[in-house]
Amino acid sequence: MEPTDNVTMAGCVCITALIEHIVRETANTFKGTKHEDNWVFYHDALTLMTAKDTVQWMRGMDHYRRWVLPVDALHKDNPALSRFVGRPVGDSPENMPWDCSLNNGVHLSVGRPVIFTSWLETDDLKKFDMSTPDRGSHTYKRILAICPSSKSVVQEIAKVFVSMECVRQANGKRVDGLGNRKGKRQGNAVKTELRGGYRPRKLGMFEYKEFPIHPDAFQARQLKLEASQATGMSN
Repeated sequence: MEPTDNVTMAGCVCITALIEHIVRETANTFKGTKHEDNWVFYHDALTLMTAKDTVQWMRGMDHYRRWVLPVDALHKDNPALSRFVGRPVGDSPENMPWDCSLNNGVHLSVGRPVIFTSWLETDDLKKFDMSTPDRGSHTYKRILAICPSSKSVVQEIAKVFVSMECVRQANGKRVDGLGNRKGKRQGNAVKTELRGGYRPRKLGMFEYKEFPIHPDAFQARQLKLEASQATGMSN
């Protein structure tokens, strides 16, 4: 890939890093299994991923064959849609568990540790802090070690197949409710029975309480409660 300016350079670095991460981690996951040599990955269309330079680079790295793409040349005779033949579908949150719900779960899981450790000194290693980009990045990395849980990941991936079946029953049209589409994403959505495929981006409070609490935050919370109780008893 040959970037032509600083913006393109940044985009190239980001997209190649993303693809390399997908390939490396997926290969590690299937190593030693019967699918060690024939695993594939799915990702909806990103402009940088479908760019000619990226596709050429992926082919050269032997990554492109791993990407699940349309293979039946649908709409090839339709002048308005022929340019999409063989390309992944774009903007499909219902098929992307991380975008649709898991990412929001991580955001919600960050809030409580930040609150529980707010009384700790800034340099305390157990503190969760969003006051600067670096501290926020460190906080998220620690939360990602426990959230989302493996159970949540499996559940959300399973819902992808439910969503796909809903879309199939709607003859390929967007289905109202899948991925909680809003604004322009709604398009000419088809209202249909979702049969368990509804996957909201924002989880309800009844689910919020099920999110895991980082051990450091839990310990800090307990210490604060004990200190508060001791103060109350002394008064």
